[in-house]
Amino acid sequence: MEDLLREVTETVSVRECEVRDKDGRWYFLRARPYMTADNKIDGAVLLLVDVNDLKRSEREAKAARAYAEATIRTARVPLIILRADLRVNTANEAFYKTFKTTPDQTEGRLIYDLGNPQWNIPKLRMFLEDILPRNSFFNDFEVTHDFPQIGRRTMLLNARRLDLNDGAPQMVLLAIEDVTERQRAEAATALLAAIVNASDDAIIGKDFNGVFTSWNKSAERLFGDTAQEAIGQPITMLLPPDRLHEEPEILARLKRGERVDYFETVRSRKNRSPLEISLTISPVKDATGQVIGASKNGSRHHRAQADCGGAGAGPRRTSVARGGVDPFQ
Repeated sequence: MEDLLREVTETVSVRECEVRDKDGRWYFLRARPYMTADNKIDGAVLLLVDVNDLKRSEREAKAARAYAEATIRTARVPLIILRADLRVNTANEAFYKTFKTTPDQTEGRLIYDLGNPQWNIPKLRMFLEDILPRNSFFNDFEVTHDFPQIGRRTMLLNARRLDLNDGAPQMVLLAIEDVTERQRAEAATALLAAIVNASDDAIIGKDFNGVFTSWNKSAERLFGDTAQEAIGQPITMLLPPDRLHEEPEILARLKRGERVDYFETVRSRKNRSPLEISLTISPVKDATGQVIGASKNGSRHHRAQADCGGAGAGPRRTSVARGGVDPFQ
């Protein structure tokens, strides 16, 4: 303090700084020379302003910003922070890895100029340019494009205003999710479901608790129960009382990884009439060799066809997948 006062009086200048008292509270200190009526230096005037709450708010804001930056950096989804002029302020590692680019090729550039340029889409421009002035946002904006280095991909874009409480300029957070493989898987699943549902074979799925999870149209025709009636019901709905012991025995063999070949048995239709079938049951394993379900394929005996009016040309098969695993996968 003495050095500060000496400097103020000797240089006839004003000095300002932040100081803390013994209790740790922060103050803004201003020191200026004291002039007498005849314009002589006769000491100094000190002004102390309590800024402890302000300093605490600044620390909290810095901590919040550091937390947000760490979250963005470590997120597995590609993220871009855009300035108000929609130039890239920064991007996370997931963005650079996904699009095989570098900060030098990204930061400071207009988003519409990135790549070749894949984001220069009129509707996307309109959405992005509305975010800051209108505090708007958008979700799941789909972009399908031939991207440099990675080929044709489908991306979902989500964006919203990024509010920073420390007085920093407003920015836009843009998240990009690659949904190419998911869409392909969904399309393949939908195609498989359509094939299964249109199949002449009765295909049924059930989990390891013996509860039906899927039931196609042929199963409805064969057993008489609709999918709505069957799904969620236990396997016992198809088992005659004298066949209840079969499921635990089959399940035990499957868990050991054994295959059950040409197992002749009887199942019940909705009207409780018997249906004679011959089953071949195989365990379904994952990549580690763990049994996760079973594929059950059965042929209905010709004499059983006569019991249900001789419908259909030739034997009808019944396929049952345990654990929700389709036998065709």
